[in-house]
Amino acid sequence: MNRRIPLLLMLAAFLGVAGLGPTVLAESKTLAGPSQKPVRVQLKREFVYGFFLFDGARYGTAFCPQAIATVYLQADVANVATVHRTAVYFWPITREYMADWESYQATPRGRLEVLRGGRVIRSLAPTRFSLRYAGGAQEAPTGLRSGDRAVRAVRAYRARQEDYNRAVADYYQQYGAYQSLAKRYLQNPAAFPAPPQEPREPESPREYCSDLDEGFILKLPPGTYRIRLRDLTGKIVAGSERRVVAFAPSKHGVGYEVVPEEKWTYPLRSDDSSANLFIGRGRVIFLKPYAAARYNQYAYTKLTRLAAPESGRGQENKQTWAALAPLAGKGLTLQIRNGSKVIAEIAERPYYVRQSSGQALGYDIVEYDPGDPAAGGPTFAGYKIALRQGAGDFSLRLVDAAGREVPGSLRRLRVVSPSRNAPLYAMALFPLLVGAAILGFRRRRSGRGDRATEKGAAPPG
Repeated sequence: MNRRIPLLLMLAAFLGVAGLGPTVLAESKTLAGPSQKPVRVQLKREFVYGFFLFDGARYGTAFCPQAIATVYLQADVANVATVHRTAVYFWPITREYMADWESYQATPRGRLEVLRGGRVIRSLAPTRFSLRYAGGAQEAPTGLRSGDRAVRAVRAYRARQEDYNRAVADYYQQYGAYQSLAKRYLQNPAAFPAPPQEPREPESPREYCSDLDEGFILKLPPGTYRIRLRDLTGKIVAGSERRVVAFAPSKHGVGYEVVPEEKWTYPLRSDDSSANLFIGRGRVIFLKPYAAARYNQYAYTKLTRLAAPESGRGQENKQTWAALAPLAGKGLTLQIRNGSKVIAEIAERPYYVRQSSGQALGYDIVEYDPGDPAAGGPTFAGYKIALRQGAGDFSLRLVDAAGREVPGSLRRLRVVSPSRNAPLYAMALFPLLVGAAILGFRRRRSGRGDRATEKGAAPPG
């Protein structure tokens, strides 16, 4: 009987490794921590979810091991869930769960069930998908394509890439011929009717499209759900059940990135329409508007920090604004108003930031000139505010081509005069001046007393 126990344990371990049963296999591993100091962690093979979650502007990844019971995702937009078995460990340095994909990885097969109120409302088959990187492979993905649309997008991207590769090969061939002609031209210009023209380098495709992957598309209305994986034999995969909270923004509006002319590398943000904007008289600021939305801060934090159990703690009842998409190039006009009177209408312009000439280090923000070869391209597009009025309260708003106000774009603008600060400085310095005067008076009296004592003292015998 005693000999059978090790055999049963070995069989259970084998089933866990093969992915045929619940996780029973654990091992330890030493990883490099800060300053290459070794940190020993415990690895556990288990069922996990991977997610591509949309935050309103771009897609980010999230890792959900069995220790994380609840997943947060945005409602009414397409998110992706992928299923895996891998080795999981808790990293004490950043206090989050991580996966050791290199040591072990398997992909369970089945259908993802979505439940609400204990009833299955959807049974999802795995779908091919691809992520769209509008700004290039170095930027975050901003779009998701699934099914046949993803297949067509990947095929079209590969065709564009092949065309570009052929164009690059042709360019180098033409450039080699150009160098040969240029060398002969320098040796004998009279033999040529005109100087050889350098070939133009082909422009690479800006948009990047990820390779096809397979996952489950989750697009849920606001609410609380449960998900689980049912395998090909009809059984629920152990460790696959999670709670899902689909949340929506509580408010939409317009935010502004406020760029001071003298400190353009330190922009400020104005998200809430109830907040005031301040500008010193004679100062210049640039506004870069963007679409914004307000979310529950705890849920929004979990979009990117799901694997950290302590992330978002204490923020359950707080709200946060998120920048969604810039409003550049929308044909909007910025109006400055004094009461009900429009005192300025400002169009969006492209600007270029150039380094100041001379010994003083700094930058100048000038309107972009397409004919200036040194500019290259515009640094940003925005609205320049340079009010010459005195101190006072104004307002600003964005309007469309028909003169309609863009909802959420209204702000109160306060022009502050530096001269008004003088009384405040005087009031702040007054106690210091009084204290210095009293201290000086006491020292003078103390000095007189010491001299009187010295005069009245008897000389030493």
